[in-house]
Amino acid sequence: MPTFRPTIGVLARAGDRFARDLFALLADRYDVELLDAPDPAVDLLWCDWADEALLAAAQEPAGPPVIARLHSHELFTGIPQQVRWERVDALVFVADHIRRRILPTLAIAPSKVHTIPNGLDLHRFSPGLHPGPLERIAWCGRLVAVKGVDLLVPVMERVRTVLPSATLHVAGAFEDERTAAGLRHAIEVAGLSDAIELCGPIEPDALPAWYRSHGSILSTSSWEAFQYTVAEGAACGLVPLVRAWPGADEVYGDAFHLWGGLDVLGRHLQSLMAQTPEALAAARRTARQHIATHYDRQRQVEATARLIEDVLQARRPVQVAGTRPRLTAALILKNEEARLPACLASIEGIVDEIVVVDTGSTDRTCAIAEAAGARVAHHPWQADFSLHRNQSLDMATGDWVLVIDGDEELRPRNLLTVLAAVHPRPEIDAITVRIDAMTEAGLGEQLEAVQLFRRGKCRYRYPVHNQLEGITGVVASAAAITAWYVGTLEQKAARSLPMLEALAERPDARAHAAFFLAKTWRALQRFDALRPWTRVCRQLVPADPGYATFWLWHIEAALLHDGWPAAEAALAEALTHHPDFTELHRFQVAFALQRWQSKAQGDGPYRALTVLGDRFARHIPAAATALGLPLEFRPRPPGEDSTEHEEKPFDNEKGGGGLPCLGEHGREGDSGCTTK
Repeated sequence: MPTFRPTIGVLARAGDRFARDLFALLADRYDVELLDAPDPAVDLLWCDWADEALLAAAQEPAGPPVIARLHSHELFTGIPQQVRWERVDALVFVADHIRRRILPTLAIAPSKVHTIPNGLDLHRFSPGLHPGPLERIAWCGRLVAVKGVDLLVPVMERVRTVLPSATLHVAGAFEDERTAAGLRHAIEVAGLSDAIELCGPIEPDALPAWYRSHGSILSTSSWEAFQYTVAEGAACGLVPLVRAWPGADEVYGDAFHLWGGLDVLGRHLQSLMAQTPEALAAARRTARQHIATHYDRQRQVEATARLIEDVLQARRPVQVAGTRPRLTAALILKNEEARLPACLASIEGIVDEIVVVDTGSTDRTCAIAEAAGARVAHHPWQADFSLHRNQSLDMATGDWVLVIDGDEELRPRNLLTVLAAVHPRPEIDAITVRIDAMTEAGLGEQLEAVQLFRRGKCRYRYPVHNQLEGITGVVASAAAITAWYVGTLEQKAARSLPMLEALAERPDARAHAAFFLAKTWRALQRFDALRPWTRVCRQLVPADPGYATFWLWHIEAALLHDGWPAAEAALAEALTHHPDFTELHRFQVAFALQRWQSKAQGDGPYRALTVLGDRFARHIPAAATALGLPLEFRPRPPGEDSTEHEEKPFDNEKGGGGLPCLGEHGREGDSGCTTK
């Protein structure tokens, strides 16, 4: 039975294709997410460089397992020596000569260290039918000092003493204009403008054909771990002429022509020119075969997958025979044949049992569920979601129950790992997952919800917007459920509003109904209709953290209908009940900004401000933008005198102090500024 696919978060540098190419070939085994920063929700974090990103990931005391890869650039940064290697599960070197050089300086257990050489796609980089002439030489890479850019002119001067017709074609981008200007000048002074062509960057799709238009490939680098471009050229049938950087003899062996000085390079070329066409063709095949034997991409993919599996397996909790918790998926369904197959596929291999309460399907829903092994019970719809939810719970026999709907899909990630870890802990009886609510327009909202809990521990309450009751201890998982919301907001409101209004007549459910009536009217932008229901919440549950969101809607309604003073009074009241509610503090900032704007637009000393001081003010433009406030910033017109206001405080109510002058883009500057 298939199991879930772990999620691998990949931290790689922008524009770096090393990890992207590798994990594109692993996407059939894992859910791969390219990250800008460590994400604790993934099942495994792959740091493709031992740089600042790894340093940050290893600072986290807990989180997913981490695999780091170390190339050659990091040897000279000093960062690997700062990493907390006890927090890293595996370190991958791309070459043994790099491993030997830096490993003695790292505090890492030998069992965590691995060498997985880089790999090439040999189908993409393959020889052409007619090799280019030997004297047409390719050079490819970043045009920086470590790549030996300063050697290009001396090399070609020496090469032309052996091959007068030789030309060098340099593909790559300059990383600074000084290097570009220096190389162009050196080419001109040496009289080699006809011998050295600067081709600029070559598009990745065009690179194999560009290689095949040449007969040999040159490396002038002083330091490498592997040098992809030389290997790619050799795989395309070019004769490799490689400067003997440290470790090149290990990486390439006798198959490549290594040179340390220009005279040696000249002798290599003389020897090659003396060979018969058959011998030269054999030399090309030998170089390609060396790449195929040692650096095939599929070999790298398989070695990487084995390491990932080993690391994941080491982190999974050890199961005692017979103690694995059984998991039941509980569904209530009606006419879900379109999306139900995807739902059932997403829980296959995750759950041990599927139970279904069907509330009156007239399509193939029941047949699809039964074909997947589900036990199906038929209960006519009673306009009560909790009733039918509880019926499904009564059918379950597993230790734990996963509640999911037929139009939802599970992404389990570490769900089974968390379940195995908390099952022996009786104080934990529920696990949260993230709900990704998808509408026709895309992602609607995300929220954390309890969808997995111990059987017999809790029950659902309320016929609409049912709530789970009885939970005491909760832990979070990285799992997610994609929930497809079909239909318009108005259609959903038309169905739920009458049910909620009827529920509001029950004293035991009035607060619950009032909260969701207010929420529904807020979604419809009907602030006049939500106000009676937020008043009910103020009376019944003003300090209950589970209902705190109603205060936001209450403040918005007060602002729209009664103005700023009423809204600020409502905010002050809300803060007495929920002083740590972050969203209320956003309103505080918004109201403060509005007062500032009003003063700045009015007559008097606040119209134009240049006083300096409060550092917080530099963040006001960004805050204003985030809150949707119409604040604009522009430099003071030249010559406008602002000295008359410089000693006047901006707002004595806040204890004095002034605002820094903010320039056009919200930066602190020397010129005056006004608001408009």
